[in-house]
Amino acid sequence: MEDSLNPGFKEPPPSLLTYEPNWKLRYSSDLDDFVEDFFVPALGRAEFYDRVAGYFTLGGLARIGAALEPFWDRGRKIRLVTSVHLREEDVPEIGKAYEEVDKKIEQGLEIQRPDFSDALSLLTGFLVEKRLELYIATGYLDGATTLYHEKIGVIGDADGNFLTFSGSPNETYKGLGDENIRGNIESFPVHRSWVEGERPHALAERKAIDGLFTDPPERNVKIYPFPEAQEKKLIETYKPRSGKGRRNIVFSSDITSSTSPEPDPKPELKPMIPAHISLHAYQSEARNGWLDAGRGRFEMATGTGKTITALATLLQLVQNLEDKGEPLLTIVLVPGNTLVEQWKEEAEIFGFTPMTTSSQNWRQELDKRIQQLNYQHKTHVLLIATYSSAITNPANQTSLKYKISQYKEFNERNKVFLIADEAHSMGAEGNQSMLLDEFDYRLGLSATFDRHFDEEGNEAIKDFFDGHLTKISLRDAIYKYETLVPYKYFPI
Repeated sequence: MEDSLNPGFKEPPPSLLTYEPNWKLRYSSDLDDFVEDFFVPALGRAEFYDRVAGYFTLGGLARIGAALEPFWDRGRKIRLVTSVHLREEDVPEIGKAYEEVDKKIEQGLEIQRPDFSDALSLLTGFLVEKRLELYIATGYLDGATTLYHEKIGVIGDADGNFLTFSGSPNETYKGLGDENIRGNIESFPVHRSWVEGERPHALAERKAIDGLFTDPPERNVKIYPFPEAQEKKLIETYKPRSGKGRRNIVFSSDITSSTSPEPDPKPELKPMIPAHISLHAYQSEARNGWLDAGRGRFEMATGTGKTITALATLLQLVQNLEDKGEPLLTIVLVPGNTLVEQWKEEAEIFGFTPMTTSSQNWRQELDKRIQQLNYQHKTHVLLIATYSSAITNPANQTSLKYKISQYKEFNERNKVFLIADEAHSMGAEGNQSMLLDEFDYRLGLSATFDRHFDEEGNEAIKDFFDGHLTKISLRDAIYKYETLVPYKYFPI
């Protein structure tokens, strides 16, 4: 076997479960340090962080700076949604950060590691690296605008586990507590998706945030990227309270309009393990083992979650290659159209936007998306195809093999990933023409890779998918992992 294709592979952080039994049901600022006791252990295990808050200040970002350092090192992303109320002195600073982003991108300047104690450095660094999406939200009730004032956070790991917190603290310096600055006594409860009694609460809070990003929208809330909100004059600035005085809000004429704006396209959803799925330990081990090698097989009994494990593996590979600036074209090959539709449904649940060969114009659409990869307008494209649709004359410019070849020739950084479901099918004489050297990454899935009375086919697929091997028998699934229940089989 060759050396690992992923020498720079960033292994996913430890699961949120590894901090048990230290998670508390509630954190209070008079008893706990929110940053050290909650955010540091949570974000140190995080693959994503979603936060909505009625108020956000740059000081709040600096307050959790220490907790964000390992998050930055793994190249992960924060989605932050706040209301139209922003601190007066923060608005021009945030504007400068976006200007700095444009300048660095235009001039191709090297990204500098931010100062995690400096709010502006943190903001600029995360924005330049596209690791922070900042949105301004307005609510709509009875045809009129209203203040968006929810306070919820979701922190999830690479195995699909997540915890949520909600309650009184805003994403501000005082809200997050500091022993050197007197603020209010704040508190928030924590709900863990892996704890049966807490899971319904965690799911409901995650859905409340995800509903802001769906298309069509599930909430009576409109979100705008910060530059767009500033352009539309939606932002209302306020000065900090002085003594017993109230905040001095400066209203924009636009925000008081009673007419809802025309909905703009929603931001593209970031693929992630869906809320109702948590990986079993053997699925995490299979994913990590394959990622370390870059090629291999999941020989897993029916019902043990091969498709879910493969999609979790794809998700992590996409993130790793994004960090390296390498576009990825993923081809999933399956025996028939029924499996095409099943794979499409599962992939969409993960947040991918797959193409399928069951679509009449799939070749033209694939050309378009490959061009987007070539010119870095996209980082990943997923095509789900049948073996029969993939195997056509390679000299034909409409063939899948030709398109893969042209994509690879365009840029040496362009990568291709093959996931072959029922991979033993690739050993058939007619299918072996798709055992292409152009596939940088290869993953074969099957309950059994053995082809009866076909040693040549067996050798071909064994050599092609040589690498990591996860093997889970029916007995293991029932008795070792308890994924399947025991049953009795009576031949008819």
